[in-house]
Amino acid sequence: MRKSLYAFVIVTGVLTAIIVIEPVVLFLAFVTSVPLGYSFSAVPMAFLISVALLVGNVTLRKYGVIISLAVPALLLVTVCVALPMYWNRPLNAELANLTQGDNRRNEYKFATKKLALLVAPPAGTNANPTDCIDVCQRLLFNGSAPAVLMGSPPFDSNNHMVRYRIERRPTCSAVNIPTFGSWDDEPVPGAISDNTVSARNVQARIAAGECLISEETDIFAADIVIVEQLIKQGENPCGRSWQANLDTLTARRLSIYELRDGSRSEVYRQTSFGAQPVYTPLFVSPGGSCRDGSKYSGALSIGRKMYWTARYDLRKFLKTSTNLNVAPISR
Repeated sequence: MRKSLYAFVIVTGVLTAIIVIEPVVLFLAFVTSVPLGYSFSAVPMAFLISVALLVGNVTLRKYGVIISLAVPALLLVTVCVALPMYWNRPLNAELANLTQGDNRRNEYKFATKKLALLVAPPAGTNANPTDCIDVCQRLLFNGSAPAVLMGSPPFDSNNHMVRYRIERRPTCSAVNIPTFGSWDDEPVPGAISDNTVSARNVQARIAAGECLISEETDIFAADIVIVEQLIKQGENPCGRSWQANLDTLTARRLSIYELRDGSRSEVYRQTSFGAQPVYTPLFVSPGGSCRDGSKYSGALSIGRKMYWTARYDLRKFLKTSTNLNVAPISR
């Protein structure tokens, strides 16, 4: 048995060294065969296990085979199971805390149509938080709301808002019509293309005299406020392979508030998370903990897995869980 362990340690040690020194080997293994790639990814862990068993066999052999195997096995269980559980305790506690006040319904009916949207536009777009984005356009030009207020989160009494409404005039002044927005449940040629067509139809209707009028107002001009916001941005483990206590939790929240007599009541809330908790203390993967553009890099690192709770989608929520018409706009 000891000779077999020596041989296994040598083989896995050599392969681990090759993978660490030349990460492209692991990449080629995945390209050749996915099972082969995962087998190579497990080599460092196999090396750790075989070293622990060999040390146990050499130092504890005099106490019997059972002891020489049980002690290193318990050590490995502690390292591979107990340590990740310990490291992930803050993450699990924060998950429980942030979802404590969630109040989700399968369907939400709007008794009023005075709507305000506090939504941050995606990075890389030319839209401002107060622009009439795709959701605003669809609510107005489909007749779901006589006016839509736009602003940026979070929700407070000082939100700078712009109210949009449609008014027929002989001529219309120019207005920005953002075309971004992903409606994943809409048919081919795809959500982005469909939303571009929808925005073009908005521009055509504006040119025909359905003017999109904007005017500044405050948040309390609405009866319903829908807020989509990033409430926590987690750290990126890229380049931080051995920081076991790294806070990778990212949280987003969708809330609906009803406003009455200057006060607000949160009637709907759903929080979703993305995180990369530790699941094993030694792991090699294509790109290690990250990828840098198209450049391949491999790294010996604490093993992390991508973890998501149920993720909401604002556009899908409005289309499938409310009585609002947010279908693509026709001419």
